[in-house]
Amino acid sequence: MPPSLARYLPSTPREWLVALVIFSAFLASSQLGRFLFTSPAVISPTAGVALAGMVLGGIVMWPAVFLASLASGIINGATWISLIGFPLVNTLQAIAGTYLLKKAGFDPLFNRRRDVFSFMLIALIVSMAVPTFGFGIRALDTAFFHAPALSVTWGTWWAGTLLSLLTVGAFLIRWLAKPKFDRRSKSQVFEIIAVSTLLAVITITLFWTDTIRFGGVSLVYFLLFPLFWAALRLGPRLMTAALLFVTVNAIAGLLYGPHVVAPEELGLRIFNIEVFLNIIAAIFFILVGIEEERKTINKALRSHVGRLEDALAQLSQQNQAKSEFLAVLAHELRNPLAPLLSTVELLRLKQGAGRDADEQHMLEAAEERVRTMAHLLDDLLDISRISQATFELQKEDVELRPAVSRAIEIAKPFIDLREHTLTMHMPEEKIWMHVDPVRFEQMLVNLLTNAAKYTDRGGKIDVVAARSDGGLSISVRDNGIGIQPEMLDRVFEPFQQVPTKRASGLGIGLSIVKKLAEMHDGSISVTSPGLGKGSTFTLQLPASAVHLASTRIAPKVPSRPEVSSAFKVLVVDDNQAAAQGLGKLLTLRGHDVTLAYAGTDALSAARREEPNIILLDIGLPDRDGYEVARSLREDETGSALIAVTGYGQEEDKQRAKNAGFDYHLTKPVGLAEIEAIFARIEEKMA
Repeated sequence: MPPSLARYLPSTPREWLVALVIFSAFLASSQLGRFLFTSPAVISPTAGVALAGMVLGGIVMWPAVFLASLASGIINGATWISLIGFPLVNTLQAIAGTYLLKKAGFDPLFNRRRDVFSFMLIALIVSMAVPTFGFGIRALDTAFFHAPALSVTWGTWWAGTLLSLLTVGAFLIRWLAKPKFDRRSKSQVFEIIAVSTLLAVITITLFWTDTIRFGGVSLVYFLLFPLFWAALRLGPRLMTAALLFVTVNAIAGLLYGPHVVAPEELGLRIFNIEVFLNIIAAIFFILVGIEEERKTINKALRSHVGRLEDALAQLSQQNQAKSEFLAVLAHELRNPLAPLLSTVELLRLKQGAGRDADEQHMLEAAEERVRTMAHLLDDLLDISRISQATFELQKEDVELRPAVSRAIEIAKPFIDLREHTLTMHMPEEKIWMHVDPVRFEQMLVNLLTNAAKYTDRGGKIDVVAARSDGGLSISVRDNGIGIQPEMLDRVFEPFQQVPTKRASGLGIGLSIVKKLAEMHDGSISVTSPGLGKGSTFTLQLPASAVHLASTRIAPKVPSRPEVSSAFKVLVVDDNQAAAQGLGKLLTLRGHDVTLAYAGTDALSAARREEPNIILLDIGLPDRDGYEVARSLREDETGSALIAVTGYGQEEDKQRAKNAGFDYHLTKPVGLAEIEAIFARIEEKMA
């Protein structure tokens, strides 16, 4: 057999077995339909059997339909025209329906609205084939063999064929496409039993007894209730079973039930019930399709929401891990800052008035950088605050020229490394800004390092500040590689960089500048003539943040607290450099200082020395500071407890308070902060 023909025939033992089942079912249903035929109604289960067989088994099942139709014609003594015509029409009708359903992407489970509508529409179309061609075949029979005219009309034949497709066909397709039931709960099984029982009682009462009304209302209306229930609650599998059950009982009840109908009226009654059942089937098919699609969408939505909740929980865990990591990281970074700050302050105290201007400048710069680092570490503890710009700006009055000079000084090593020439042009008058000094310097440093990075060695960088519309504009201009026009709007987006081989870093510096500028109610913009022609970044501050020296409101500078008493102080820190540096500072201020480097040593020293004040680190090697504090409180010591730690979040402060600490200081701690607390302790002791 040619391969082109073989692919349209059953090829495996399983396919031949399925073909045999379809052949048997079609032949049996054909004989049943002929037995139940009551003019002018047509009862034709064969159309549904043929369509279901090809939808589930494939078009290769066409020989089973053709041969079964041929066998039925031979059994019933059909003419040779009918023996050729009707098998061809029955087979082509099933092939056309199967082909159109496949093209429509039909799912035999009827779980989507499109599946229901496509099945109904295609059934409506293909059901016209047999009646239309059947009348032509019968006309040829009459012409050649003087066969009697048909006792049916095109409409009655079509109604019977359509009902077969909507009930028998839909039932077989849905049940055989997935024979196994899904696992159901006890309540669902009870619900199925309840609906089935109610449907059976109403159907049997309506079609098999003389009772057609209840309480003056036709039982037909009561029949709708279990059908609605099945469509909305039980799904297409049980819905198709319910429709087939009602159809079989309706027709069988008219034929064999207690209702006595004249033979000439019986066919019309059956035709009317077929029309009614077609309408009912269409309505409930649409309803079950809509409901199943809603359930599918809800299930997908719940699954999606569940995945989102899982992702959110995972993200929350990751965020918690990140926060804990950043807290530890900040603590470890703060610890080395503490002895640095103590050393700087110690040098300032020891040298006193004998230091020259250069030494004074270096010490002030060192102290300022340590404090700036500590300030930035505060934001490291909560990276989400930085990305969402929810952290607090610490605004104060800052003079323009010194602030710009400090930013240049920070960026100058990198600028000098690339041998750039930097010039600064400032207004002659004194200009004060109400800004966060650390953030303002951070913005300028980012702009300066960005200019240095994207300018060829030996380039030129200009910093120009000027009054603008009552506000202040600060421009950083370079003669570097420039920016393409299409990149001008993207350079301030996170992780965006100008394409160049020398690009490095994460590409977040300019996005940080943009966020900080917006938090100051200002803006940042960029212009560039093009590649190789440099670029200019302009930071714009509003008029509300700028004022001249003559209009400046002098800030209230709190006076440095004076401590007149000399305290006995116990300093506890496992970082010996930090403890010794702080101890020497306090000793120079006239206090009697004892040092301890572990929790156990701290308890012994506290009991032995009975200090007025204990500066206690939290991260001790043997016992943490919280445990030491609780032990000291149990000893009923009268010492003031001050937590000195690298952990500075609100929960850390609350935890310290709960452990018995009176005060909390976050490293690096300067002498001013310590003496401010000492002054408060002195006031309480007075």
